[in-house]
Amino acid sequence: MAVSFASDAPPRVFVKGTGDHSWSEPAVPFEVRSKTYVTDKVKVDSDASLMTLVDADIVLVTGSKNSLKIDHFSKRPDSYAYYLREVCKDQRRMLVVVFQVHPRYLVLTYVETDRPANERIEAGKLLDRFFGTEWSDDDRGHRLKLIPRIENFSVPGVNLNRPTIIANKLSCQFFRSDNLVEVDINVFSSRVAKFIYGYVEGAAAKLIIDLGFTLEGLTPEELPERTLGAVRLVKVNMSEDKTRKVEEPTS
Repeated sequence: MAVSFASDAPPRVFVKGTGDHSWSEPAVPFEVRSKTYVTDKVKVDSDASLMTLVDADIVLVTGSKNSLKIDHFSKRPDSYAYYLREVCKDQRRMLVVVFQVHPRYLVLTYVETDRPANERIEAGKLLDRFFGTEWSDDDRGHRLKLIPRIENFSVPGVNLNRPTIIANKLSCQFFRSDNLVEVDINVFSSRVAKFIYGYVEGAAAKLIIDLGFTLEGLTPEELPERTLGAVRLVKVNMSEDKTRKVEEPTS
């Protein structure tokens, strides 16, 4: 699908690249469940992701300490999803993943670049169900899996690189519209996650963090898995002057 990109994309402080305080897509694939995983528990490197990362945004909500948490980022005019849909008229399937660490947010926007190819493979059929009406939000939550990869860093008593079904650990809220799914992940809904974030936040400017997402395959017919999309966060500077600021919600 040809997309006509407008020149007035929403401004960003966090930019794509390979230097400090940047984002990109990881060059090294993530390990996912193989075709035979149900019987032998073997994992393999994922083939190319089903979706492409087009924007990563770090946002700071300014205002009082009691300002309201922001939900449903994709409806905001300053979001990249809104820009693609409303300005560029991009109708490709889109996934928006929001990590809410209020008053900070990490907003990841993915688009599907080859739907016909995806629909010919097992993981693509799961993607159809994820975007369709067959699954409830509970179904989506119990399939969406995070695969973290952080090297040379540890938190006492925690395996930071263990894949996990996000909704089993954190509160997740889904927002759906035509060909768009947004999942808002409240990191502070878990005391353990809040504890981990405290360590990561303090060391973020020294870390390279890879995050992969997949839909968990449970039967041979749903395997092998393939990553939905991924992001590499390089030495993120959490200071206010390196973060895009937005006004607190009024209601």
